[in-house]
Formats: sequence, C-alpha cells, structure tokens
Amino acid sequence: AKLNEQMGIIDHAHFLEQTHKHLLGFHLKDVTAKGWDNEALGTGTVDFEMVKKYFRPEHVLVIELSPRLASEEVIHSRDYLSKLIGES
Repeated sequence: AKLNEQMGIIDHAHFLEQTHKHLLGFHLKDVTAKGWDNEALGTGTVDFEMVKKYFRPEHVLVIELSPRLASEEVIHSRDYLSKLIGES
C-alpha cells in the first residue's frame, strides 16, 4: 500500500480505513523514499504507528524482508515489531 501511495495511486491511511474490517493480517515491510521495499521495519517511510491502529489480536503479522538484509536488520525488525505491539 505504501508503494502505491508513493506512486500517487492511493492514500495508505484511507485505504486501511476502508479495508481493515476485511483483513486477516498484514505483511509488514518498510519502503524507502526511492521505492525499495522489503526493507527493515522502522528504517523507511511506512508510518507503522498509523498502521498498528488497525492490528487486531486475531491478525497474522508477517515480517516480509529482502534476502539481501543482514541478520542484524532481521533482528532489528523483529524487535521493532515487538515494541510496536507492546511485547517488550
């Protein structure tokens, strides 16, 4: 959704407001200003504070990362999500 927003196709927050009741979960990844996706969480342009408003306990949250990321970036993403949802 963030990539589509950066291309001017949708508004990410509006899209989530309109669709959140039908979601089963989220594939979470960050996106750079240049459009690179599958980046470490918290390092790009995605407003995860906005996105987390739509998380529900029954949702499946999947971190979707590029295989080119270092193991430290994977761990950072896991820790970032844990903090975001209040597990740390």
